[in-house]
This record gives sequence, C-alpha cells and structure tokens, in this order.
Amino acid sequence: METILLISDVSEAELLRTLSWHGADSSALRVMNGTELARHGLICSGTVITQKLLTAQDRTSLLMDIIEANEKITNFFSHEYNDVNRLGAALKSMRSLITGDESSELHRILEGGIFREKNSALCIAYDMYIKACTQVGGIDDVMLIRKAISECEPLEDTEIVILKEFMPSPVELALAERLGGKAAGELSLKELFRAGKRTRAKAGSSVTRAYGASNEVKNVITKILSDKEMSLDNCTVAAADPELYSQLFMELSIRFGIPMTFGCGVPMSCTYTAEFLRLFHRWQTTGFNGAAALEELLLSRAFDRDKLWEVIETAGVFKNDKGQVRRTEGILKDIARTAGELRLNCDAARTRELIAKAGEGDCIKAAGAVFEEFGKGLVYMLENFCTVHHNDLGRLDKGACTAAAGALRAYGEAMGKDRIHELIPELMTRSVCPENRTAGALHITSVEKAAFSLRDHLFIVGLDANTFPGRPSEDPLVLDCDYEGFGAGDFAPTSSNKIAKAISSVKDLAELSAALGGRLMLSYSYLDTAELKKANMSSVMLPLYRSLIDPEGKAGVEELEAAMEECGYFSDELEADRLIGRSFLNGEIIAGPFRGFVKPTEAMGVNCLDDREYSPSEIEEFFYCPKRFMLTRILGIKEPEDERPFQAIGADEFGILIHSAMELLAGSGLTMDKNTFLKKAGELFDGAMVRKSPLAPSLAAQERSEFLRVAEVAYGMDVRPGTKIISAEGSYHAKHPCGVRLYGRPDRIETVKGDCVIGDFKSGRTVKHDPDRPKTFIQTMLYAYLTEHGTNEDKNAPQGLKVKRCEFRYIRIGQTVSLDYDEEALNKILEQFADCMKQGLFPRADEIYLQYNPAIRPEKYGDNCRYCKLSKICEKAGK
Repeated sequence: METILLISDVSEAELLRTLSWHGADSSALRVMNGTELARHGLICSGTVITQKLLTAQDRTSLLMDIIEANEKITNFFSHEYNDVNRLGAALKSMRSLITGDESSELHRILEGGIFREKNSALCIAYDMYIKACTQVGGIDDVMLIRKAISECEPLEDTEIVILKEFMPSPVELALAERLGGKAAGELSLKELFRAGKRTRAKAGSSVTRAYGASNEVKNVITKILSDKEMSLDNCTVAAADPELYSQLFMELSIRFGIPMTFGCGVPMSCTYTAEFLRLFHRWQTTGFNGAAALEELLLSRAFDRDKLWEVIETAGVFKNDKGQVRRTEGILKDIARTAGELRLNCDAARTRELIAKAGEGDCIKAAGAVFEEFGKGLVYMLENFCTVHHNDLGRLDKGACTAAAGALRAYGEAMGKDRIHELIPELMTRSVCPENRTAGALHITSVEKAAFSLRDHLFIVGLDANTFPGRPSEDPLVLDCDYEGFGAGDFAPTSSNKIAKAISSVKDLAELSAALGGRLMLSYSYLDTAELKKANMSSVMLPLYRSLIDPEGKAGVEELEAAMEECGYFSDELEADRLIGRSFLNGEIIAGPFRGFVKPTEAMGVNCLDDREYSPSEIEEFFYCPKRFMLTRILGIKEPEDERPFQAIGADEFGILIHSAMELLAGSGLTMDKNTFLKKAGELFDGAMVRKSPLAPSLAAQERSEFLRVAEVAYGMDVRPGTKIISAEGSYHAKHPCGVRLYGRPDRIETVKGDCVIGDFKSGRTVKHDPDRPKTFIQTMLYAYLTEHGTNEDKNAPQGLKVKRCEFRYIRIGQTVSLDYDEEALNKILEQFADCMKQGLFPRADEIYLQYNPAIRPEKYGDNCRYCKLSKICEKAGK
C-alpha cells in the first residue's frame, strides 16, 4: 500500500533523505502538498483539468487590475505590490478555512464582523477575483482542491496521513478524507522518524548566551570546527529569525570559504542580483539617468564588465596599435559621462535619435552600442549583465537572478514595462533560493522546517525574547475576531495561534532531536548590538533546558544561567583581528609599521618638486590649501563630483563655453560685430545642450538667456578703445630660478594705451581678488612671469614683453580688478611653494598656511574646510 504524507512547503527529496539518514523506512512514502494531492486525485479519477492553474503571481496580477478598477476597494487596499500580495494571501487564508459553500460562508462571516466597511471591501474583492478567474479561464489552488473534493473518488490502495505537528488547513483535511475514503491517519514526528523512547539530548548538549547575533553565529562555527564529533555535514542550524541568521551565516561562508546550504533561502539583499537592481533603480529614479549613477552601476562588482566590453567591441572603438580594445576603467567612466550628459535611458528609439544628433567620437559610438542593450529592458539586462559569484555561492546568484527576472517580467506584463522598476524595492525584501542540504556543507534552515533536514547535531539559534516567539500581531486585513468567526479553532491564523504554533514548533524540534539521540545546542543573543539594548532569553529556553539537557530536570532560572556558556565580544578565534580587538580592550599597546596619513604639521619626508610643469591655477590651489593640493595633485585622489540632475549647465562648463566664445572673438582680431558674436555664442551653447540633454528644458532656456547676457557683457569689456590683443590662449613655458617649472595659457595678453596687460576672465558671481591682498593675484602674476621670461610654442608669438599690470575681468557682473605687476613679490611666493614641495610639507589651510598668507582673514579657512569635498579623508573631518 502506498502512503501519501500531506504537508505543505516541504521538499519530498529532502524529507525522504532525512528519514533514511536516521534509519526510517521511506520506500513506500510520497510527500505532497494540497495542490499536488488534488491534481493526483483528479488524474487517478480520469478528470481532465481544462483550466489554467493560476500561480501566486497570476493571482497578484488579477487583484491589481481589480483594485485599480474599483474605487470601493481602492479606499481600503493599496495598489502597492506588497499590499496586493497581502490581500491575496488573506483571501486564500479565509477560503482555506471553509469546507462548505465558500461564497455564502465568507460573505456571512465578514458581513457580521466589527469593521463592516472594510469587510465589505474584502467581499467585493473576493467576488471580483472569482469572476476574473472565470473570465481568464483559470483555476487557483483552493479552487482545484474543491474541484477534487467534489469530483474525485477515493484512491485505491492508498493511505493518506498527516502530521500532528503540521496540521493542514480544513479544506486540505477534507480533501485527505475524501481521497483516503476515511478520516486521515495521524502521525507524530517521532512516529514518522521511528524514534525511540529517549527523552534526553545526547551528552555534550549546551546552552549559550552570546554578545550579539554576529558573535552567536561565529560561536556556532567555532564549536563545529573545534569539536571532534562534529563536522559541517552532520550539523543543522535552525534559526528563529531565518532572514537575519541566514545573512550572517552567508557572510561567514563568503569570507572564510565555509560550505553551507540554506534551506530557508537567503535574503535577496545578499546577492549580486540585489546590488544590480538597486543601482539600476537608483540610476532610473533618483539618479535621473545621470553620469554619476550610471558610472556607479557600470563599475560595480554586480555588473559583468567582461560582457560590457564585448558590446563595446562591436562599436569598433578605443583600439590600440594591435587593433584590440583598450579595456580600462577610465574608458568606462568616459562612456558613462557621455551617456549621462545625453541622459540616455532604456528608450531605444530615443537613444538612436540622440546618438545621431551628438555627432562622432569613440565615446558617442560606444555609448550608442551599450544603450542598444539597455533598450532591451531591465529583465534582459539583469539576465545578461548581472555578475555571478565564481565560488559555490554562484548558485544563489543564479537562483536570485531567475526569481527576480520572473517576477519583473510578470509585473511588467500586468502593469506595463515603463513601470517595471516599481517592483525593485519590494524584491529587496524577499528571501530566495531555498535549497536542499548537500554533503560536506553546513545546513541553515528555519525552526519550522528543520525537522525535515535534521542531522545528528542540532543548533537552535536566536532564542531571545525579542525574536522568539516575538510579539503577537494580528492581520490588519482580517482581524482575529473575523478569523474566529470561521469556527476553525486552532486552524485559524490568529495572533495567539501563531505564537502557540511557534512555541510548539521549537519544542517539537528539540524533542525530536533528543529522541533520535542527537546533541542539542541552544543559544541566544543577550545584546542587540545595533541599538545597544539588552535582551532576555526566550520563554521556551528554561523548559527546553529543564526537560532535555538538565540531568535532574529541576533547574530554575539561576541554575540555567549558571550552566550557560558565555560567548562575549572577541571570544571566538576565527579572525586575527579578534586578538587585536581583545588586546585593545585590555589596554595593551599595539604597534605596527603603518601610520596612515601624515599629521598636518608633519612633512611627508619626500621631495615632491619633480620636473613636471605646474600651471598657475595649480599653484594658486596650493596656497588655497596645501593639504588639498597634496591629496589631488601629488597622490592623485579625484574629488567626488556633485550630481545635480536638474542643472542645465554647471559653473565650470559655463566658464569653458564663455572662454570658447571669447577665443572666437580674439581670433577675429576684435573685428566681429556684437550680433555675430552673440549668434556664435548661442550656437556654442546649443551644441553643448545637444551633447548634454537637460532634464528640464525650461531651465536650459533660462541658462541660455543668462549665457548670452554674460557674453554680451564680456564683448563690451573686451572691445575697448585703444586695446590690441597680442596673444589669446597662447602656450608659454618657463623655469623659475627656484626650480619650479611653469606652464600656462593666458586668456589675454594685450596692449592698452601702450601698456602690456594680462587679462583673465572669471565667470563667477563674487569678486574674490583684492588689490590690497597681492597673493590673491597669484594666477595672473604667474601669467605675467611667463609672458616676460617664457617661451611660446608659436615662434611668431611675441616674446620677452614687459608687463605693466594684471587684471581679473568678472564678465558676469561687468567688473574689473587690477594690480600692478611686482615680480619681486611673485619670486617670494614661488620660493615658498618650492620650499614646501622640497620638504614635502603640506599643512591644512587653517593651520601652518597662516604664516605664508597672513593677509587673508583666519575665519575664511573654516569655510574652506567645511565645503571641501575631500574633508572625509583629511584629518579635519576627524577633529
């Protein structure tokens, strides 16, 4: 005779292997859930199922359409994906409690409830859902079970049994009685496993209190690896909070290469799939398809760059002398910047249009090729460009990718492809990839399912009062009083029944382990390290210890606490840094060769004055803050860029465009009339907007008007009577006697009424250069030195001119500030620069710098540090 075990959410292969592990006969046993048993019964009865069997995703899609189309339901139930899932689960839960006429019973009970308006909306949602299932020709799992109850005959030579600890729903129980031809047989877990009469856990069982869940998890691994009787594949870990503990165990598995399997699955957030989706979602939403968000996505570990380079190769760009593509991170950043400026997105037609307007260039072509792939949609990108771990955990990445792609595809079909990214935040909360245990790996699972993958040694973790059994909470959609109206007793998922079931599940699991002669290790975390709150042990801890571990079976709380093993902070030996941490807490001195960044008043101890050429702006930057100069110019640390998605054009880009316009004016010998000049300036701005598509066209129009206004002011300042341009943007080189090599391109070298003048355009709104403070004129004085002593790359350019004065021309506000050139003062400035470079001395602006530039008010330096983008890696941030 065949025996069918009716139980939900259990892998048949896993259970049968576990039974064999413990010596129980499983040869004639089959394991089915309610839906599988119903299909089996219908097939054996010769009944053909003509309707489509609806999945949970199909149910959610139908309910989304229903809620969107009915205002009475919308007032009570959110259209958010998570909330629709909860509504579907609540309807299924209620329907599973009814063994008679489903529709009339559900209406009668809900309409008699306390919150009638809410219950009325539930009834409407139910009626419309049943109608929608009929219209699409579908049948869900509850309908299928009811169909089997009404149409099937009892199965021949088949016994259907249930587990007392895992009772099915009333409708599933009715199915078992129908197909079994009599009341379903009942077995306990101990009877199923053929367990003996043993009531005590094996010697060596223990109870542990740990300083934080992380230390609790590491203590488990330490015990397994240090105990001769234990090995990874003869231990099972049952977690009271599977989501938290699976993540902690997975981190250990990745860091130390410890093989593990996860029967409870792992949080999606632990996989590369989650990182890929999170970055993709940010790029599409708060990143506004900008360069910074796209760069973060393309350069992340979750994006498979090998496949990305294969796409770039199809564009035939960025090739070296051998015809191979130069695979550098810098190229990817350039592509991201180009795509971000164009605001390319997943609209393939728009991408082609923008690429065609953007012109030629390797970055343009590469961005076009990459975004041809993006145009195929998020699901395609996830399936083809998401990285997979190269170790054993790659199976979890693949499973998570498959699960996420399936959910996104279904959501897109239901809600439209343009809304597919809305599902991403909800996906981050899911656990994915539950798997069977394998040889050689530690198995992590939940307390509820641990019995079906039980091994010789059982660890039950997370038994603190906050986690287990937790606080009772009722379903806000179907209140406890509503569930009680169904008369299902212990079957109803009320808050009290959930708590009772949780307590019962851990007791049943521990007793089964003891009956099978296994060791039982109980543990809990007595401190929430995130909030620094102490936690009490779970209420089940003392009864379990007293009945299964205590030799006399009479222990009280004091005896239990005395018998507990203590797992404090830094107590395990998994890592060397634990020893360092322990020594630190003990007040011991730890010495090492690495000292980190130099202190502000210390020298780097190396001569940084090499043969490179320094531009006037770089030297000016040094006197703004030597430490910042060291970080950016010596160590090569790049400043993080601010992403301002709604800004049509940045201040730096504005200045570059104005300089380009002024270069056109100089090239005409100042003969270009104002209207022609403004037309050329407008064309420059429009070209920039083609290369960088603004998110807000109205802002771009405002910026264009401002740009032309500034260009008109600049024209008036440049075309002055008695002014002749000698050189514009000419390249000059020189070497100062102190050893500093200089290079610069002065905006203007002019003769004004017979005097040689250096002019430098500034597009800022605030005048920062003061004739009373000569060191604020460092940049133009260096241009003057280059003009007098430097050589020009153009042999026809004037050489050896005598400069009279230096000017900064603020073209946005139409103001000029000037200072007579003093070469002796400049020599002192360059000598100070060379001295600091030779000594490797780079103090912060608010410290030693004051002795070099006492004319500037000290309070200015606070702002320098406050707004510096490198403050997080400078000592200033730590003070």
